[in-house]
Formats: sequence, structure tokens, C-alpha cells
Amino acid sequence: LMQMKGIRKSQKEFLLILFKTMLSMSGRVNFSNLSRYSDYSEKTYSRNFRRSFEFSKFNALAVQRLYDPSGEYILAGDASFIPKSGKHTYGLGKFWNGVQSRNMKGLELSNWAIVDVFGKTAYTLKVDQVPPSDDAENAIDFFLSQLTGLKETQFPFPLPKDLGVDGFYAKHRFVDGATDLGFTVISKLRKDANLRYLYQAPQNHKPNPGRPRKYDGKINWKSPDFSKLTFDKHISDQLRLYSAVVYSISLKRNIKLVYLLHTGKSGKRSYALLFSTDTTMDAETIYRYYAARFQIEFIFRDAKQFTGLTHSQARCKESLNFHFNSSLALLNLVRIEHRLTNQNTQQGLSMASYKRRCANEMILKLVFSKLGIDPNLPKIQKMYQELKNYGAIAA
Repeated sequence: LMQMKGIRKSQKEFLLILFKTMLSMSGRVNFSNLSRYSDYSEKTYSRNFRRSFEFSKFNALAVQRLYDPSGEYILAGDASFIPKSGKHTYGLGKFWNGVQSRNMKGLELSNWAIVDVFGKTAYTLKVDQVPPSDDAENAIDFFLSQLTGLKETQFPFPLPKDLGVDGFYAKHRFVDGATDLGFTVISKLRKDANLRYLYQAPQNHKPNPGRPRKYDGKINWKSPDFSKLTFDKHISDQLRLYSAVVYSISLKRNIKLVYLLHTGKSGKRSYALLFSTDTTMDAETIYRYYAARFQIEFIFRDAKQFTGLTHSQARCKESLNFHFNSSLALLNLVRIEHRLTNQNTQQGLSMASYKRRCANEMILKLVFSKLGIDPNLPKIQKMYQELKNYGAIAA
């Protein structure tokens, strides 16, 4: 916060109290409940949530604390459904709910995060509410406008060029728009994707008159021609990687295809199709980057369970935006602090334990202040540390 210019002192103090309160409280993260755990009133929270704040810049400055120039990072994007009732909430519409596998009434968020491939952790950079629309193409335009905004933002570290997204984004319009912005798209195709082998002329072949042959037939996924695929690596005893440069009918371009073949213990086979718009990228890197993309799912999981992402009682656009961004920014702060304080260990982060410690600490400070006890006394310090970890579970 101190690195950000033009921020009022009152807003800095509000954010500090807000983040501490969200970590220490129990129950729903809304104006009424926040006021019960702090000195701010419900009206004060409502008023401050309508103020604008550069959360993207805040997130970038936080991530810079642990950014390693020699590390390996990708940019990941995904959308998440937020349940919401009522009739007057901004952005209310029908969106896909992956848990229920159907369209439902609610809100949708679009999140773009930087993923540490080696550290297997994702950190939010930019999140926005998706406007409702019956046309899926409008959603694609919105996602591309977010990418354009990220591209134009001056981050304190280089923005990754490799973009990992799920199969929803594997559409001609999005892929073309993302590649025009300079990104390499890594995504997943449908199992019945319409792809063609590229024709490889045999040696000493004399070209015939007319247009040169470009393709060598459609790929039959029930029995693919492995002579035209390159075996790359055994990921495990049951998973093998094959790859080839092929032509995609739907994307209207050559892509680097990665064919993941899984053979179960019973001998039953299944497969998945990954791809990259960079035809020179090796298959193992495509596989690792797409697997790392899944870390963005844990952002939504932890934010919904522990930082109140779905608890907002606000209805206006500004308050909703502030709530969603503060929830994900707080999760960033917790992950970054855990990473910085556990650099020499492999201890995982337990959000339940972290919140329990914060709640215990808040109660202990309140009790000590009411009783007039000095918490810096050696005898009190020993008891303080023991009680602070009371009820915390293992990571």
C-alpha cells in the first residue's frame, strides 16, 4: 500500500482493517458481519466498498515480493460462477455452473492469474465481473478486452507470454485475438476435434503440376495413425505423450498437438487432446503448462471457502467489484506471506489453520487489552504462542 501513490490515508487504513477482519471473523463476509468484528459500522463498509481502488496494481506489487526472474511462469485465465439471488443486482444473468453442469441464475467472474509452474501456486492479477449476454461471442470479446488491458498495464515484472486456458477458450475468435496480442495459447480440444495430418512428401519425390498437397487425411481418434505421431515421453507407467504438428479445422491454423494416451490397469484406453499455437513448443512443456493452469481453480476454491467470495450483500457494480477483488487480493497476501516465511521448508498452506490462528490472535489481543495485561512479558509470550495455535489443523 505504501508503494501506491494517490491513495488516501483513510482508504489505506480501511483496507488494513478490512483484510485483518476478513481473516479473523467467522461467518459470512458481508457488511453486517464485518461491523460486528471491527469498529467500523455497516454504513462505513458500504460507503468504502463503493470507492475505486487499483487492485491490479496492488496485486502486482504483492506478487513482486516473491517473483523470481529465473523462475518459470505462465498466465492462466478462467471464469467462475457466483450464486446470487434477487432482481436488482448488477450483472445478474444466466451463466454456466460447472458444479451443477447447467446454466443458472447468478453472476460470473473472469480471473487472470500468474502461475508459478515450479512452485505450483497461482496469484490473481486481474478479476472482473462478466456482463450478462445470450451471445457467447460477447463473452469472448470481454475476455479479450481483459487481456488487452493486462497487455497495456505496466507490471513490475514481465508478463508471461504463455497463456493457459481450458477448453472453453479453444475457439477461433479467442485464439486469433490472443495470438494477435503476442500470447501463445495452450489449451484443450474436444475429443472429437476435426484435425488433419500435414502431408510429408517422401524423399526424391518429384512434384506434380498443380497445387502442392497440404494435408494427409483426417485424424480418426478411434484408431489414430501412430506412425504419423511422435512418441515423446512416458509421464508414468500408464500415461504416454505423443505429438505432431497438425491442421485444426475450427481454429483455421496449424497447431502443435499433444495426444495424451492413458492405459488403465485393466487395459482400457482413454485420451485427451492438448495443443499450443506455438508449433515449435515441445510436448512435455505443453503438458506441464496445461497442468499448471489448474492452479487457478484452487484460487476460486479457497476464496469461496475462506475469504467470502460468494458472500457479498452488495448490488451495485462498484461494491461488487470491490468485494470480489478484495477477497482474491487477500488470498494473494496469505499465499505470499506463507511462501516468504516457509522458503526453506515444503510445508503446505492450510487456509483453515491460518484463519484459526488469526481469530485466536484477535481474541487474545482483545482479552489482554480489556484486562490490562502486557503481552510482551516472557511468561505471557509463551502462553500467547500456545493459545494462538489452539485448534489449528495440520496442512
